[in-house]
Amino acid sequence: MFVYMRERLQEFLDHMEMVTSKELSDNEREAVFNDFMKQIQFFQNERLIHLIVTVTFAIIAIFTTLANYVLQSICVFVFLLAIYILLLFYIRHYFFLERGVQKLYLYYDKLVKNTYYSDDVKKKCSLV
Repeated sequence: MFVYMRERLQEFLDHMEMVTSKELSDNEREAVFNDFMKQIQFFQNERLIHLIVTVTFAIIAIFTTLANYVLQSICVFVFLLAIYILLLFYIRHYFFLERGVQKLYLYYDKLVKNTYYSDDVKKKCSLV
């Protein structure tokens, strides 16, 4: 079954919300933490790939805009329009991934709040 990255990230965020909202034993916390670290790496890699693709499309859009200005061809204009439409969707998806990974960092803080941070840092970072 094919699962879209958007759906996968949203399901994982919902899962982490549920997991971090309850009290976990040390063994459960360790198992959740190990799985969480694998998943966050997947999402970070996905975000990096989409950043590269988005920047590539932006560069193509710039060059196509210049070509359209110089050549003033209907074919170049249609290509430019297609590139801009794709670029908008790539930017939208990239920012969804970015926001999702930022939320995962907050869940990371919730998972480790009892082990790594002093009480002063917990209060400053609102981890309590």
